[in-house]
This record gives sequence, C-alpha cells and structure tokens, in this order.
Amino acid sequence: METRIYVGNALTNVSQEYLEFINIIKQELNNIDSVQILDYKGTGETPEEIARHNLEQIKDCDILLAIRDFPSEGLGIEIAECSKINKFIILANHVLSKPSKFALGLCRIRHNKFVHLEYSNLNELIRELKEIINHYKINYVL
Repeated sequence: METRIYVGNALTNVSQEYLEFINIIKQELNNIDSVQILDYKGTGETPEEIARHNLEQIKDCDILLAIRDFPSEGLGIEIAECSKINKFIILANHVLSKPSKFALGLCRIRHNKFVHLEYSNLNELIRELKEIINHYKINYVL
C-alpha cells in the first residue's frame, strides 16, 4: 500500500532557490518504496481552484509534511485541516526558523500523530524524514 504525502510550504515571497530546495525534498521522498507525493496548486489558478484541489489532496494524504521555514497562511490552514481529520503531521523547520507556540502545542497534544523536526541542512532533513516515514509505514500502515 502506498503512503501518500502532501508537502506543504510557503509559496509567497520565497526565493527560487527555496522552491528548488522543496523540489529536491519531494524527489528524494518520491524515491522511497511505496511513497507517492501529492501535488498542490499554488499559482496560476483561481483561489477557488487552488482551495478545492489542495483540500482534496489533504483529504487523500496519509501524511502532511509541513515545511515551515517561512510564514504562510496557506500552510497554517493545511495544518489545521489535517489536524481536524486526524492526519499524521510532520512539522519541519530549519533551526533558525521557529514555529509558533500554537503549532508546537498541537505537536505535544497530539504527540502520537504529530512530529516536530528541526534540521540544519538538507541531508539531515532527508535522512530524518526517511526514518519518520518508515516508522509511520511500520506502525500505521502494516
């Protein structure tokens, strides 16, 4: 059975380099056996099309990977939606970018389905994500 991962991140006011960083993460995760990365819409469509598509992807995902290196209203909404429907959430942020106390509180309240991950470089992030995803597959899927 495939584990479907929705990767959420800031899209507004971020650099092309950051978007390339996100794409590398998606490519690496897509290389894990039985993992499918679900696409989001963020630009080029109407706000209604974006909301409908992304809410559907959230409903269909097994894991939300919320990369919270930059503030994002959309990402906050995605985290809230996944929390409401009891999805497994990985909140990842660079050590220099701190998530809100609310997000960390949610992590602690829902500790069995919410993981907070701080990273200092891309290789560390990918290694940790692979471990968490494999743990999820063993404990929640099999």
